[in-house]
Amino acid sequence: MENVVTHVKATYFDGSLKKAADFFGVSPVAFRKWELEKEFPAKSGRMQQAHELTQLDYVVLSPSIFKLPVM
Repeated sequence: MENVVTHVKATYFDGSLKKAADFFGVSPVAFRKWELEKEFPAKSGRMQQAHELTQLDYVVLSPSIFKLPVM
């Protein structure tokens, strides 16, 4: 699964950007931004909402928060 956000939208919301955005309580533009970033944001409980909906691991939903910063 290359883009988890697109996968969730297709699987749980019949590909509807509006339905997905409404479920997460954000605008379609915000949801589209997540698609471009290829992950759910960890802030504001969005990653948790996605986890409760899909039962996918957090590392799959928001992989960047599990990476060490480059120094």
